Amino acid sequence: TRTTLQASIVGAAVASAVGFLLTLLPQEWSVPASAEAVAKGPESVESAQALLDRLRADKVLLYEWKRPGRVLAPTPSELDAFTAGLRSLRGYLGDRDPEQLERARLRLSAARYDVARLEGRYLYLGEIAPRNGWGTYVLDEETPRGLLVEVPAPLDEWATMESGAFLFKVFDARAFSISSGGGRFEETEGPAALSTRRTFFDAFHRVFAA
Repeated sequence: TRTTLQASIVGAAVASAVGFLLTLLPQEWSVPASAEAVAKGPESVESAQALLDRLRADKVLLYEWKRPGRVLAPTPSELDAFTAGLRSLRGYLGDRDPEQLERARLRLSAARYDVARLEGRYLYLGEIAPRNGWGTYVLDEETPRGLLVEVPAPLDEWATMESGAFLFKVFDARAFSISSGGGRFEETEGPAALSTRRTFFDAFHRVFAA
């Protein structure tokens, strides 16, 4: 069965509370990776940055992608490479085979994405500069199965993205996706992002929502 939570639906109810709750939990968001966690995979994907800090840094770019003409559709080859990389990551989460992770990184690089491990457990899929505005994606290595939290319209309400990140952690979800949208490719933003085909947001949904 499909287990998906759309942060945009609950954002209005929890966004104001989330900002307060996050101030009460600063250490939980920035726990340094243990030696055991760091040993999970290739050193090249490790990062000392906390998940929320990385999300907040990348959120600034969302405003740039809101400008008309800023976001373009991915090519079929880029979409295929991204989807293949996601499938390799899904396989890696199931068997923890380092070769699967390396294969995923190579395929995702063809789609101009890299993979960083944050807090010793979160695989953060971020775009390689120059960025195209095709979304941000997170996987929890310690939760190979479970909920997918989606944020199709991160700028429509205050703290919607932060609400999604909070729910991702609170519910021990396995995956978290944030649509960028905007520009002449604006049909990928908001509710339409959930039904538009041939986008990275849709590809992530198809691989990890079931």
